[in-house]
Amino acid sequence: MLDWEKFCEGNPAIDLAITMPNMRTGDLSLETQLAQTYKGFYRDRYEDTLPSESDFAVQIRLAKTKIRTAVEFIATVTQDSDNYPKITVDYIVKELPAFLSMLP
Repeated sequence: MLDWEKFCEGNPAIDLAITMPNMRTGDLSLETQLAQTYKGFYRDRYEDTLPSESDFAVQIRLAKTKIRTAVEFIATVTQDSDNYPKITVDYIVKELPAFLSMLP
């Protein structure tokens, strides 16, 4: 999957996690369904690099949790910025893309 914002290969788990409603499913059913659908479309092209469906589902869940945590923190800061040092917020905003790129 091409990441058009960075003009590079994107992280499929992150790209799929943002399409998933809510935080997660208890039994990984939606995460697994997303993994199966993605692999179905890209199996011929990326079979060697894609993880198993179960591992991919766990990666989607992890990405969803980490993205949600970062976004909620930034949203909280924007509403109550007096209680958060600007240097901390600037650091998080600056480093967030690199952090997200390290997700499995």
